[in-house]
Amino acid sequence: MPLPSFSALYLVFPIVLGVHNLDECASAERQLANPQLRPHPSYFRSDAAEFAMILLTVASCVVALLNYTTPTKGIVIVAELSVFSLLFNALGHIVLSLKHRAWRPGTRSATFLVLPYTVAVLTIMTRGSGKAVLALWPLALGGLIALPAAILIALAVAKGAHRLISRR
Repeated sequence: MPLPSFSALYLVFPIVLGVHNLDECASAERQLANPQLRPHPSYFRSDAAEFAMILLTVASCVVALLNYTTPTKGIVIVAELSVFSLLFNALGHIVLSLKHRAWRPGTRSATFLVLPYTVAVLTIMTRGSGKAVLALWPLALGGLIALPAAILIALAVAKGAHRLISRR
């Protein structure tokens, strides 16, 4: 049986990201209440973080649809970078959970959904292109850089939108 194409498998990306974001949001109140689990307070407000997660999920839907319907080189690179970003996000959840010896928000979906999905996509990326896994290091590095950038941009937009809405 032939393996699915990268563009077909990437259509599932927004679903995986959305479930992972829901997992994080579902336990956000617990995260805010526990000082050991709380991230930097100036960047994390439950409503702004939830809106930022929605923005990232919607953006991933747009990228997935464009990657499937009109896969330009730029769109494919963005899609590939986002796979690595999601992988590094999952690994971050897992490492922090091990460090704190507690399930952190998002760790369950990172462990049982995101990791298997990203490994499957990376397998398709290497087999589809004929490249060795090590040949993907520029994309991995780009994904590592894109992860905090995407989160900070989404949080900044969400905080700005929250300020505009709360002024009304």
